[in-house]
Amino acid sequence: MRPLSRDGIAAVLISLMILFAATSSSAAFDSWSEFSWEGSAAERVTAQGIDAVIVRPISLVRAAIGMVFVLPAALFAAPGGQESIDEALEVFIVDPVNYVFRRKLGEF
Repeated sequence: MRPLSRDGIAAVLISLMILFAATSSSAAFDSWSEFSWEGSAAERVTAQGIDAVIVRPISLVRAAIGMVFVLPAALFAAPGGQESIDEALEVFIVDPVNYVFRRKLGEF
């Protein structure tokens, strides 16, 4: 295993500084026993980070795959009428695109 370069060490340090700056300080709490994860700034920041780094890119891939499969799905739904085609479009395109682009960051 090779050692980290200066750029790698700088990236790790900057990431840690951002993480610690974004979370609430422990001095703000009287004791850790009173700390509540639910509704805290740390929970919100963690959820937004996971959403931006993991969930959104995966959802974008899901939307792209849906765009590939919408034509065959619409062809199979065509005998059911326009309502069936609209439902296929909603499932394969509208819902995934809304989940990626219209949803607030950190809300699942």
